[in-house]
Amino acid sequence: MGGVTTNTQPDVFIWGYDVNTQYYTNPVNVTALTDYWGENYWLHVGDMVLTEGTDYYIPVSTSQNGVTEDDPVTHKYFKGPGFNEAEFVNPGAGNHTLPVKSLVVAQNYPNPFNGTSMVGVTLARACSLSLEVYNLIGQKVYEVPARNVQAGKYNMVINSNGLRSGIYTYSVIAGGEKVTRKMVVK
Repeated sequence: MGGVTTNTQPDVFIWGYDVNTQYYTNPVNVTALTDYWGENYWLHVGDMVLTEGTDYYIPVSTSQNGVTEDDPVTHKYFKGPGFNEAEFVNPGAGNHTLPVKSLVVAQNYPNPFNGTSMVGVTLARACSLSLEVYNLIGQKVYEVPARNVQAGKYNMVINSNGLRSGIYTYSVIAGGEKVTRKMVVK
């Protein structure tokens, strides 16, 4: 076939898109100079994004061919490529200035839990801060009352005493912004 070439050493490139801000990251080759470099023939990317504070990770499994025809393929999982919120840029802004997020909320940890769980919150400015927990039918079942706080990092505690096992949502409200996440009580 004239003009057709086959990539015999495929790599994995990713880019991020924030559905809330509609900001993008630049494409990144996440396999170059790693154990997975040029060996990604069968790749599966998870359908969920894992978060740790302001870091986002995508679970990936890949398969590598054996050295000889008799060797089986090797399936490997790696924590995955990821991005930090600071890497997202506004595609419409020529200078790619980053927005200042006034509220960043981490997933509670541990989750699932019984007893207590912590929610990490980062605030860019002084404001009123509160947390509310809702059951699946929308009833407020737990609350950390609002208090005025300075800019900085805070750990908010959710106590499961009085909560039945099940799925809940919690919302952190700060400075007119609200971030909601899911949690599970054992």
